[in-house]
Amino acid sequence: MKNKFLYLLVIFLIFILTGCGGNELLNTSVTGNVELTKGNYTKALNNVVVKINDKKVETNSEGKFKIEDLNAGEGTVEVFYNTDDEIISSLNQNQIESNKNILVHSEKISLDKVENIVNLEINPKVTVLKYYSDFYDKSKFQLAFYATPPANKKISSGYILDPNEENHKMEPHFRPQWHVWWNEENILTGNYEYDITFDDGSNEKFKVYIAETDFDIQLPKLNYPIENKKINTTTPTFEYDIPKSAKKIYLRIEEKNKNGEWESKKWIPVDSDTNYTIDEGILKAGEEYRWAIQTIHKAQIFAYTEAKSKYGEFKVEDF
Repeated sequence: MKNKFLYLLVIFLIFILTGCGGNELLNTSVTGNVELTKGNYTKALNNVVVKINDKKVETNSEGKFKIEDLNAGEGTVEVFYNTDDEIISSLNQNQIESNKNILVHSEKISLDKVENIVNLEINPKVTVLKYYSDFYDKSKFQLAFYATPPANKKISSGYILDPNEENHKMEPHFRPQWHVWWNEENILTGNYEYDITFDDGSNEKFKVYIAETDFDIQLPKLNYPIENKKINTTTPTFEYDIPKSAKKIYLRIEEKNKNGEWESKKWIPVDSDTNYTIDEGILKAGEEYRWAIQTIHKAQIFAYTEAKSKYGEFKVEDF
């Protein structure tokens, strides 16, 4: 009788424990935001696919998502960029979630048996910067490409094949990401093919199309202070002209050190498209400075486009 009672007690406890555990697992959920991030600029990413283990949803217009009925414990969160055939083509089926989604972020996460908050920051995978080269005395384009591996892999090599069929070798960048950048004097539209090999020997290839509109960027124009202007204030008003297509404006300040080299001093987000008065405490009397205006035009994963003006130099006199 005693043995039978113990047997029934064990069965009852197993039932209670497994039942409760199952409910706890089904109640596990994840909410969060997905943002495109570059420097201190952020933008909510809507309509990207967030996948955790075997469940997935699209972000809403504010970049928010919620996934429910997950298993607690270790998991993998992946973000896929939802695009069309004009931007991404020739996608390898092992790299994508569907024919029109490409992996742009992957990481391991740990899920508690309750509601979890997971906010995700996604870096652009292609950037186009138009800038003024003092050395060549003309504007040029700087192209940069980034590759992100799945959470369970590492990149062992990578190349970008440009529309002129020139290969550009990628190098390790930040954490698992690899990248490569180079300068172009002229617009180079067409397909840029990623060729990524992982540490397990697998390989992924896909193409990104950069259109002529991605190169259609106007440079900001500096008006004051420029041309080694000497000023007698540490809070000058910078004057400039900004292209209408600019979505965000930054004022960049660099200071000349004792070795005669320029060092980054401050990146300042500004709201006005004509002028900005700098705060006290940034510039010092007796020092030499140069400044530029950098603008963001398209804040997208493929492609993120920017422009940087010619530098203007000035000196704050002792007063």
